[in-house]
Amino acid sequence: MDNSVEERRFSLESRRYIGCKTKLVDWIFSLINEQTHDVHSFCDIFAGTGVVAHRALQTYDRVVVNDFLHSNNVMYRAFFAPTEWNEEKVQAIIEEYNSVNPNKVRENYFSKNFGGKYFDVDTSKKVGYIREQLKKKQATLTDKEYAVLMASLIYSIDRRANTIGHFEAYIKREIPIQPPFELKMIDVQSYEGVEIHQEDANQLACNIDVDLTYLDPPYNSRQYSRFYHVYENLVQWKKPQLFGTALKPKEENKALFNMGILALKVAGKKNGVSKLHGAVSRELFGEVWPEIAPNESPITYVTNGVHTCTWLAPSLKEL
Repeated sequence: MDNSVEERRFSLESRRYIGCKTKLVDWIFSLINEQTHDVHSFCDIFAGTGVVAHRALQTYDRVVVNDFLHSNNVMYRAFFAPTEWNEEKVQAIIEEYNSVNPNKVRENYFSKNFGGKYFDVDTSKKVGYIREQLKKKQATLTDKEYAVLMASLIYSIDRRANTIGHFEAYIKREIPIQPPFELKMIDVQSYEGVEIHQEDANQLACNIDVDLTYLDPPYNSRQYSRFYHVYENLVQWKKPQLFGTALKPKEENKALFNMGILALKVAGKKNGVSKLHGAVSRELFGEVWPEIAPNESPITYVTNGVHTCTWLAPSLKEL
């Protein structure tokens, strides 16, 4: 393979994703190495982008990778799975799709919903066309080939999305004119020691035996399946009805883990930083104590003061 082609491929770490550990992975593994020994098996049970799992695959004999998002699962199968695939076949399919003129592509589910919002119209038409063709071609592909093509599509549109990195909302502006959309292959790798799962973490934890488990659960009540609903929609391709300004489908695949709720349950004191903040927080987190009336919630409030000298302009301080 031409080195210039290899250099143009997407690395696993290059996708925009909330909470991605690319910049922290060296530090994470330096701590693991300091605090552990004789580790041969590793589990990343909330794997997300797979960045931590990727480093673990280069370090340990056996690595369990888990995430319940469909889009993340297809990434792991593309980047990590040791299953059979034909690189020349996949590259030929990519070149075939890249030769398609979007002006000759009909409007489709993807362009009707996301064109002019999350993506420019030509890009969205071509993405919808490619996804429909992949569905038709899936039976002729190995699982690895299909996953590589799906992952390549997601990584390619990540660079074109009219967002700040997730799909909670699109930027309300006229999308600038862009070069024609092209599909680019990911940097495919294979690891014999990988086990890929798409399960509830509670259930998986009962069924695996590893030396070390890395836990990086969702930080708050906002769901990753909602942040990346466009990718979930694209991978599943059920073409559901979409709702609201953000064009999301009905909620599904909801995580039970929530770091905010965990903190509330173990904290000695819980308070908002104003009377109103306390009241709103009691309403928001009422589900944590369903047996308690909101006005009896353990969430209280304090009123923040102001450090006068810090807030005063120098000219006023002199008066």
